[in-house]
Amino acid sequence: MATGILLALAGLSVNVAYAAHAERRIKIGGYVGDRIELCINNRVKCQDTRQLVEPFRHLTEGTRWQTEFIGKWMLGAIASYRYTEDPELLRKIKDAAARAERSNADSPSIAAMLTVPEDLP
Repeated sequence: MATGILLALAGLSVNVAYAAHAERRIKIGGYVGDRIELCINNRVKCQDTRQLVEPFRHLTEGTRWQTEFIGKWMLGAIASYRYTEDPELLRKIKDAAARAERSNADSPSIAAMLTVPEDLP
């Protein structure tokens, strides 16, 4: 539990809970924990994923890296889901992946990039 001690010394409150499969979950409290929750609720969960998927419908964009944004959001959303286990966020992740895959089904790279990890429910 040395990590917990170091975090406590840094002024962070940490609650460690044990899941049914003995997986350790760390929940950060205090100022940093509040900022994490704000980021997840006000940025990750509020993202309009339709806007991120739209470039895949046309595949004509080549200078602004727009097709990269859904992948970045997906990585952040999955990490946020693993931290919060929020079912609403999980639904949004799966919907975004399905929408992107349907937007240009001829592109195998889209399906490979946006595959939802198997360890998510």
